[in-house]
Amino acid sequence: MKVNNEPAPLYVAHLPFFESMKTSLEALERVDIAYKPAGLEGALLIEDRAKFWSLKPERRKLLFAMDLAAQQVVALCRAQPGQHILEIGSGRGTKSLALAANARRLGGFAHILGFDLHDFKTKIAQKAADEHGVKEARFLTLDVTKHSSAAQLNEQGIQSSFDTVLVDAPCSGLGTLRRSVDKRWRLSQKDITQLAQLGLKMLSWAAQFVKPGGTLLFATCTISHEENQAVVQDFLDSSEGQNFQIEPLSSSELAPVFADALTKEGYLNALPQSGGPDGHFAARLIRKG
Repeated sequence: MKVNNEPAPLYVAHLPFFESMKTSLEALERVDIAYKPAGLEGALLIEDRAKFWSLKPERRKLLFAMDLAAQQVVALCRAQPGQHILEIGSGRGTKSLALAANARRLGGFAHILGFDLHDFKTKIAQKAADEHGVKEARFLTLDVTKHSSAAQLNEQGIQSSFDTVLVDAPCSGLGTLRRSVDKRWRLSQKDITQLAQLGLKMLSWAAQFVKPGGTLLFATCTISHEENQAVVQDFLDSSEGQNFQIEPLSSSELAPVFADALTKEGYLNALPQSGGPDGHFAARLIRKG
């Protein structure tokens, strides 16, 4: 609660689509913007937020504002060249572009598809991908909770088998209250219950798109047990989840700041930290062969 009354730090992700990391860092150093590595490849903590945002957009175009916890979720997807990756709840596309960047760092291209309910977000995401030359990323407006959504995909000739499916579920945002300070007065228990039900619905729908041996990653930016661990357990107990098993996360995959955020099940369950990242949750599941 105390941390959520403090200003949020500024983390950025370097997405190397045109320039090298060295070039981007030189741009910061030329204007004397202090930064330090944040524990994940391409992740930086900017120490002078005002000076960073005063840069012209073209000077910081490859440095995307993205909390370290969100970058950690992307890293847990383990994007590889040649993979087909689906993000459900892609929003403005930042995680999808980071997935593309991680595959490129390994020497090739992944095929990224993002779904979001809101058309204006889909357009923003596609515009960002196009402006950065990320031709391997495509975004569609789709309500995945409707039965007709699968038919819509078939009509567009979109494949139904993915190596990795990331469910970036809508949530109460209790891990990010310092960024949305009005939420603390607007949220109710009823909202959390409804969001948990929506998260389970999205996770259950997403399961059909994971190929045998593929990864299903469920993530939120809340610290509510009902929206996180309980959703994953309800999914595993359901008919849609019976073919999945937990793949525990390991400490070697995490930035040092998340060293104490692993649960006994192997989930990431991070609280917001003073001067550090937001609160996020992530569970990684594998579809049995």
